[in-house]
Amino acid sequence: MNFTELNAQLGESLTEENISSFSESQLSFLKKIKSGKNLLIQSNINPELDLTLQLLSFTKAPDQLEGSPRVLWITSSIDRGHKLITEFKRRIRKTEVTIELAVNKGKMIEQRNDIFDGCEILIGNPKRLMELYNQNGFHVNQLKLVIVDDLDKICVDIQATAAVRRLSESLAKCQHLVFYGNNHSKIEEVASIICPYYEEVEIEKL
Repeated sequence: MNFTELNAQLGESLTEENISSFSESQLSFLKKIKSGKNLLIQSNINPELDLTLQLLSFTKAPDQLEGSPRVLWITSSIDRGHKLITEFKRRIRKTEVTIELAVNKGKMIEQRNDIFDGCEILIGNPKRLMELYNQNGFHVNQLKLVIVDDLDKICVDIQATAAVRRLSESLAKCQHLVFYGNNHSKIEEVASIICPYYEEVEIEKL
């Protein structure tokens, strides 16, 4: 699939990065996702996987709804959130899709206002996302996709794990994609809280 088929402006931005279409491994991964099932996936984070998830997120959020993101991406760290937002904004800069970052190293009031001004895709670390949700900083009833990356790293942080647990209790019924790089004793326990019914899958190296 050529990316101009998704969106002409998106395709133009990706062409500038010499990216024009999905690789075979990306297409194979996307085929598994099309089932709509909640998936628990062991895979190390890498640029090709990030690109795949960014493009998937784009397809889930084609229009703007005030204060109601369609994609929620929970990251394991503030630095990870900043990396994703920088890449994502560069790639969708010519489209009308908006994306916001919610992390602890930032003013919560400003983040909340930015989200309500328009936010299709929301990326953040567990603690700040939970704080914003408790203050009605964003709605979850329009969510279509929840991505949790580096669950193994979240599991070693008691506060992050608690925040993910509490936030998960309120999330709308939608597809969840949960990733982890290394095994951890709490992976399955926390994954079952995030999405009670999930399928473990293997993916080709991306």
